[in-house]
Order: sequence, then structure tokens, then C-alpha cells
Amino acid sequence: MGDARDPDEFFDLAEKIIQNINTVFEKDGSLDEFDIVPVESQSNRSPVIHVNHKLALESWCVPFLYSHSFKCFTQLLPNRKVSAGNHKNQHRNGSTSVRNGSIGSHEGHTFVNSRLTEGDRTERKLNLSRILILLNPDLTLAWNYRREAFIQCCMQFQHELHLVSLVASRKPKSSEVFMYRKWLVKHILNEDLKGDNIEQIFTREMQAAGKAAEAYFSNYHAWDYRRWLLETFLGGSFCPDEFKLTILNSEKNCSDNWVERHISDHSGFHYRQKLLSQMSLLECNVNGVFQLFTKELENNLSLVMRFPGHEALWYHRRFLLQFLVPKLQMELTENLNNHHQPMETNWECEVWQCCEDKIQYLKKKEEDLVKSILTVNASLVDDASVNFITKDSSNLSILYSQKHAKWLFMMFEWIIDNN
Repeated sequence: MGDARDPDEFFDLAEKIIQNINTVFEKDGSLDEFDIVPVESQSNRSPVIHVNHKLALESWCVPFLYSHSFKCFTQLLPNRKVSAGNHKNQHRNGSTSVRNGSIGSHEGHTFVNSRLTEGDRTERKLNLSRILILLNPDLTLAWNYRREAFIQCCMQFQHELHLVSLVASRKPKSSEVFMYRKWLVKHILNEDLKGDNIEQIFTREMQAAGKAAEAYFSNYHAWDYRRWLLETFLGGSFCPDEFKLTILNSEKNCSDNWVERHISDHSGFHYRQKLLSQMSLLECNVNGVFQLFTKELENNLSLVMRFPGHEALWYHRRFLLQFLVPKLQMELTENLNNHHQPMETNWECEVWQCCEDKIQYLKKKEEDLVKSILTVNASLVDDASVNFITKDSSNLSILYSQKHAKWLFMMFEWIIDNN
């Protein structure tokens, strides 16, 4: 698209593309993916591509379509002033901007907007905001308008979730996408919903967060949204107790599968830690917590040995110990404080000894782990027949085990021989 093109052509073409996109949304309520296809030059056909519930735009039309839509949209907003500088900052798609202001200064925007009825103006703002967030999900202005329109009952909850999922199919790590999704769910939970609806919303939203996490490695925003869903539904009075237990068991199984396939995903492990913390609240005593976390330590040990050189596994292990050991130490302290005189009965001695044995058991496990890592990987590093990739992983494992030994001393004053 060159500078010599008549502004009327820009305007008419942009309006035609907007109309084509609106038609696709009207005809296909099952759209599941959106993207921008790299095409450098214009052809005689429409740049709107719609195949098998997939929507795409040819990249050559994006700069002027975005500029046109933004100009029309902001002119429709009452008492809103958006400077050119703010517009430039909001538009971060990596596309070339339209030069000489040929779109932004055209009189057609004002002419078209002035002929619309109030209902038509609302519909046009919704259509334009939809195009803007598809092209640039970081445009807060468009999301905020859709919030206002939703509150005014101009849109349906399911339709908005569908649009958000469509935006996330192209930009799965967009913070604005998950902020808006969270806002929608908060709003709908304030209504009088039945248990079946609650379960459907939770299940669907968990699936959406999981899909975004799969699409982008270590997707913090997706995992943070999933964590928020878990805490919101578990802590809400609208969620039946029996469903809460179902949630935890289901999420534990999903997390088990995830960590096996994504052993370096810190965000996924952070969610798992939140999940384990929630599960520990259901345990009646420290023995239940001990069993839950020692089982997790065993699973972590298996991953550390099978997949050497992955720091996320070591950080997760630190969390488990930092959560469990202080609870055991607190139990020891409470037992001692509750007995001002020496413990006389066998039961009192057994309670105290049980906690002490658990701590010593954990210490011995960590000592065995560090020594095993150092022994196995030191031999691999010295073996001339081992390839450099294996040696690199072995060196990392040695480094992480030595750091772990130092951390154990700083946290619990456990002396681990790591030589």
C-alpha cells in the first residue's frame, strides 16, 4: 500500500473489510482460531480468510485497517481524548503505520458516525472494538469499552468468552486477555447461579487456561488465572463441598501429567505448589500433611534423576521442604511447651519422637540425594565416551545439587557433605 493511494480508497476498503469480518462472525459461531497471514501485496480478492472455523487476515491490510478502526472507534466514544502519541504506544503489532495521516484525517469517519442511531452506534463500537483487540490485544481502551457494554447488557457472557478465546488463539500470553476473562467470571459469579452452571464455568475456564499454557511455554498469565480460578471456586460459598474435593483431585491428576511433560516450566510448578497448599488444608493433622508432601518429594526425586539439569525441579523441591519441615518443627515445639514437666508416659514420648524421626528422615533423604547426584554425574563428566550434551546436563546437576546443599544449611542448618 503506497502513499499515492486515494484516501477514499483506504476508507472504502477498510469499511469493506470490517463488513466482511462482521459477516464471518454472524455466520460462524464456532470460530476457534484467529491469525494474521504474512502477505506482502494486495490481490483482487478479499484479505479476510475464513476456512473450517478459522479466521485470518492478510498482513498487508492490517496497518490501515487498524488505523481506520481506531479513528472511527475513538470518535464514537463520548468525552474521550486520545492523543496521537497514546495511539502510537497502544499500537504495538510490529506493523508499518500508514504515513501522512491519510486514514486518520479523512472526513468520512465523522460523516459515517453522524448518521448512526444510538443502537447502531453501540453495535458499531462493539464491532470496531472487536477488530481492535483481535489486531492488538494490548489495547486497554477497547477492553474497557466492552466492560461498560457488558454491564449495560449489550453482550452475552458466552459470546464474550468465545471472543476472548479467539484473541488468545493468536496471543496466548496477553495479560489483557486474562484480566478481561477474570473480570467476566467475577461478574457472572455475582449472579444467582446453580451448581451445574458453576461446574460448567469452572471446567471450561480451566480448559481455556490449560490450552493457553500449552500454546506458550511458561505462560505466567495463564497459570496465574488458573490459580485464581482454583482459589475463587474453592473459597466461594456458591461451590458445593463435594465439588471442591472433585476439583482438587482432578487438578492433581492434570498437574501430574503436566509436570511429566513440562519439567522446566516454573509457572506450572508454581501452580502445583498452590494446589498442594490447598490440599494440605484438608488434612486433619501433621501426619496427613507429611504423607502428602513426602509422596510429592518421592515423585520429585524420580524426575530429578530421570531429567538431570533442570533447575525448576530443584526449586520445587525447596518449596516442599520449606513447607513441610517448619510444620514438623512447630509440632515439636508445641509438644514441648505443653509439657512443663518431663514427659513420663510412653504416648508423650512417642509423639515427640515421631516428629523428630520425620525430620531426621527428611534430612537423610536429602543427604542421599545430593551424594547420589554428585557420584553419578561426576563419573559421567570424566567419561570421554559421553557426548557433550550429557556432560552439560551432568555439570548442571552437580551445580544444582551443591546449591541445594547450601540452601539446606541456610534454611535448617542441615550439614550435607557435598564433596
